[in-house]
Order: sequence, then C-alpha cells, then structure tokens
Amino acid sequence: MKESQDDKFEFAVPFPVSWIDSQPHMVEDFLSKLTPEDQAREILRFPSRKKMDLVILSEQSKEVMAFLPEEEVYQMIKDAGESESLPILSIATEEQLQYIFDLEWWRGDKFCPSEALKWLDILEQSGQEQWLKWLVTEEFEQKVMVMQAFMKVFKADEMTDSYEGVEKLEHFTLDGIYDIYFKVEETGALKKFLLLLRSTEEKIYFSLMEAIIWYPVTQTIERAYHWRMTRTSERGIPPFDEAMQIYSPLNPASLRELPLEPKDANVFEGRAAPMYPIVDGFAPSFLKQCLIHLDHSKRMGSLGWEMVLLANKVMVADKKEPSQPDARNEALRKSMAYINIGLEAGAEGDPQKGARLLEQVWVLTLFQVGHERLLTLKGKAQKLISERGAFLEYLIPPADKERLSALVERFPQVSELGAGSGASWSFREFQSLDEIEAMDDFLDRQKFHVRFARHILSLNPKDMDRLLFECSFPEDSDAMNIVILTSTALARFVLFKEISCEPLTEAGAKSFIEMFFLPNINSADPKEPQPHIAEAFTQAAIELPMAWTGGDRRYLSELIVFCMGHLSDQLGSINPKGLIEWKYVRAFCIK
Repeated sequence: MKESQDDKFEFAVPFPVSWIDSQPHMVEDFLSKLTPEDQAREILRFPSRKKMDLVILSEQSKEVMAFLPEEEVYQMIKDAGESESLPILSIATEEQLQYIFDLEWWRGDKFCPSEALKWLDILEQSGQEQWLKWLVTEEFEQKVMVMQAFMKVFKADEMTDSYEGVEKLEHFTLDGIYDIYFKVEETGALKKFLLLLRSTEEKIYFSLMEAIIWYPVTQTIERAYHWRMTRTSERGIPPFDEAMQIYSPLNPASLRELPLEPKDANVFEGRAAPMYPIVDGFAPSFLKQCLIHLDHSKRMGSLGWEMVLLANKVMVADKKEPSQPDARNEALRKSMAYINIGLEAGAEGDPQKGARLLEQVWVLTLFQVGHERLLTLKGKAQKLISERGAFLEYLIPPADKERLSALVERFPQVSELGAGSGASWSFREFQSLDEIEAMDDFLDRQKFHVRFARHILSLNPKDMDRLLFECSFPEDSDAMNIVILTSTALARFVLFKEISCEPLTEAGAKSFIEMFFLPNINSADPKEPQPHIAEAFTQAAIELPMAWTGGDRRYLSELIVFCMGHLSDQLGSINPKGLIEWKYVRAFCIK
C-alpha cells in the first residue's frame, strides 16, 4: 500500500533535523539547557544516523550516553558501522559494552574468537579508559574464554611447563614468569591489553594467567555461554523455545478479550525507550496513521520497548543473528508488518480505532493476530496446490508460479520481479491487509481458472501432455497458460462456433486473424478487434454447465478482456495474406 504524506509519522522534534549539520551551534545551545536525561529523550526522537551526531554535540555527552537504552546504542552502531562509531563507543557504559559483546561475540551457541578479537581492537581504539572498564567489569570466565581463544600460557614449574604445540607460535612474556604464545597473527591489541592489565590491575592479571592455564576450555565456554544467556534473556532476547511462542496464532476477536492492564502499561515507565522501530521507517502505513491519533505519551514509550523486544524474539525464533544488520532490519520489518496487519484487522481499517487498540493491548497480541491472518492465506495456497497442483502447472505462467510458491514458505511472502531484462525475483513480508486480500483474490482466480479449464474448456491434466505434443507452440508447460488456452478456445469459437482447445492449423490461424480484426481503411492504422467477439464468447461460455457465481463472472470477464488484449498485441501487426513466421507468434495453440 503506497504511503501518502498524511500517513507519514514523525515525532515532533524541537528543531529542524538539518540544523545538526548546518547550524550545530544552535543545537549545542538547545541541548545545554536540558538535563542529560532530557537530552537523551529528545535525541531518541531523531533518525538513527543523527542520534550519534547529537550525542557528540552535547557538552555532557558521557552523561547523556548513560541514559540511552543499550538496544538503541547497539542499533546506532549497526546503522553507522563500527569505524564510524568510535566517538560514542569511547563513552559507552559498561552495560552498553556488555550488550554489544554479548551479541557480537556469539553465533547461536558458538563463541566466535575472530569477532571478539575485532571488538577488542575497536575497544583499544576507543581509548584506555574503555579498556580498563572492560578489564575490571567483565565477567571473569568470559575474560578467560576470550584469552584462551587467543593464547596459550605456560609457567616454568614442574606442573605447567609442557610447552606442547607452541613451535610456530609467537612468544611473549612480561615478567619471565608466564610464557605467552599467541594463536593469532594480529597481536598488537592483545599485547597492549596484557601490558595495561599488568600495570594497572596486577591481581586480575595473575588470576587471569592462572585461569588460562588451568581452566578446562570446553567447560569455560559453557559457563560463559550460560552467563551470556542469562544477561541476554534479561534484555528480552529469550531462548529459542520461549521465542517460538510468539507464533501462537490469535483470532482478531481475541483483541477484545486480552486487554492491557493499566499496571502493565507502566512496566517500562521511568526508562528512556528505544524508538528506532518507529522513527527509522519500519512502521507500515496504517500503523503510522494510528500513531498519529495516539494521544498518550507514556504509552508511546512502552510501545517502543515492546516493538524492540518483539523484534528480538523474532530474530531468535527465525534463527537470525542479531549482530547482522540485514537480519536485524529484516526482523524489524517483519515485526512491524505483522503488527500492522493485526492492527488493521482488529481496527477494521479505522485509524482512530487502531489508536485505541494500541493503548489497550500488547503489540505481541497484534503480531499474533497478523500471523494468524497469514497462516490462513498460507493454508489456502497449500490446499490449492495439493488439490489442483498438477493442473495449475499448465495454467499459470512462471511469474504466478513464483507468487504461489512464495505463499507456502514457512512465512508467506510477497514475490516481486525487478526491472530490466536480467531482473531477478525478490521476496518481502506482507505489509498490509490490502496485500493479503489481493493475494486471496489471486488464489480465488486460480481456483476459477482450474474449474473453467475443466468444465468450459473440457480439459484435464492428462489432456495437457497430448496437447503439448501436438503443438509447435506452446513448446512446453512454461509457455502454456490459461490465457493461451482461452485464446485458442476463443479463436475456435470465432472460426467454428465451438469452445475447444484443439490446436489451430496455420490456415485456420490466418482465417482467424482476418475475422478477428475490424477492416482498416488505412493499413498503417492500429488494428482493433471486432467488438462483438468478447460478448458472444462470454455468453457462450456462461451457457455451458458450471456452477457460476458472482466471483466467477468477474474472473471470466477479466480473463476474456486479457485474452482480447493478448491477441491484439500478438496478431495486430501480422498480415494474414503474407508469409507468417509462426514460431515467433505466441497467440494460441498452433500445430
């Protein structure tokens, strides 16, 4: 659904966004009059790429940073890239750094040493203060796990002096007591880390060296993963089994039965809320219209939290990596799309009702209603393929086959063909009820085409192989479709007053061309088809035995209009008196 200017939702910001680049002194002056917490709340209203600039412009940037939600900081970094984010990483809090590392250093339940080394290097670039912050505050077993991935440590005594497997590794020692052998080639950041640790936190240094020697590697990783999962669960990134519960379907009627209790609505009160799902354009059109009518500032904040936590669950349930920007944005788009569909269904398309729903129910409930609507669409597509798939193979063109197959994926999707000769198919989430209803109509149209082919064109799947064998065109099932078959029947109706899909001879095809078009006084003028043909063929088809419905009549009318246009496009420039290269004509079945 195309978004109009009236649909566009934006937070009211205290000054034009352009000032951040054009008049930074005005921005600095505005921020200086606010407390750090109020600055943070104002910054959250701006688009993602501008939030970082605003933090840097603040005279109290470190204090402001402390009020930003970890989730928002992480999204800012993923949007801008790590190298562009050093100014805010240098003032990030321990909790913000921990959140980043918990997502960046793991892929599922697997620790990724290369990612940890990359981030330790970024931490070193952010300044000594951030190094020390991590050294002191990081959970001990995670520090051990990280260092065990990068180095082996030995000590010259009778129990730890085996020195096995170090022949080709770089040696390093700070005190002659611990011999360190690096497993990685890039050791600059690691050496700085060890020097800093030895000079500033000697007790931690000795404890860490002993732990690297003695802690069993596998058990250390398991314990570190356990603590990591505890932390991420507290931040709304649950285990897989729990996350999968978001896909429990709900009927729209349930929205009236599952009200949000007033005490629950205040669960996020007092905390600055991440706003990027709303501010950065992930919200589809109807949801934006509802937000315009939402007169509840506190609820807006809790909506931000709910949307972020829901997107986290979607990432886990869909087995997407939170550290990958594309995966994060895909989960956000999906979450917001399903919310939008559920909201539209529950509000019956009325934005004011939608605003009231946003105040009264959890967005998870709206998400589940949207998911239920898509499951219904998927079930309808699966039933059609199961019952009529063999016949549909010959009735729908390749583009429609792509659309149909996209509906029976784990999550139904919209398939779109790009522009240009070498264009490829792309897939995205359904965004609105309009799109779902359009695809419902598409499926009903395919069901009609099957019935029409059986009862009116007198075809069945077994006939199709014989028909293809007898034809010079179509040459295969991809070239065969309901338009070609109906155009053949229309041609035979014009020639012989019968509705049949038997292939035309070349002579019969030439005669049809002469009968199909109105005579032209000027041969250069475009040819127009005889106007009575479509009506006569429609009437003849309707008189044949089939349980016709109102929808059937509409689909038949659309099909015949399309066939008339198809025949005009294919045959309009052909001279039936001359030589015709039939292998290039794609109008109907021909021998």
